[in-house]
Amino acid sequence: MTSSGLYNQNQLMFNVNSRVNQKVSLYGFYAFNRVMSNTDGLGSFPANPYSDAGEYGPAATDIHNRLNVGGAINTKWHVRISPYMNIQSGAPFDITAGGDLFGTTLFNGRPGIATNPNKPGLIQTAYGLLDPNPAADENCCQGIMDVVRDRSP
Repeated sequence: MTSSGLYNQNQLMFNVNSRVNQKVSLYGFYAFNRVMSNTDGLGSFPANPYSDAGEYGPAATDIHNRLNVGGAINTKWHVRISPYMNIQSGAPFDITAGGDLFGTTLFNGRPGIATNPNKPGLIQTAYGLLDPNPAADENCCQGIMDVVRDRSP
């Protein structure tokens, strides 16, 4: 566990509120967000406990687009209809090896980028050939995060 972290966020927000007439009111909110960090908060652990080199990347809160639209319609007999719609893009993901690579009882180690395509146990993915059992000298965390960042929208 570490007590420090880096969190950089840029956000652009728009808000619209309109009362069309006595019976109809509308509102809308849009946010564009970009968040990069090397931690996801108090309950998160680095993928490699010995190096933070590969940790800086999209944060779990890096949801690029959020849109909220709603309103209120007053009808006869004082009945109010209030439709609401919330749309957002997906959160970033992380690729883990599914095993305790560093003997820490945490299953959050990342696979390595395969340098030898003939090594047994490699897994072919959309991000290339991954090694779920990287050698000690492979910079598994930095390599896989670089590939994911390069291919993310």
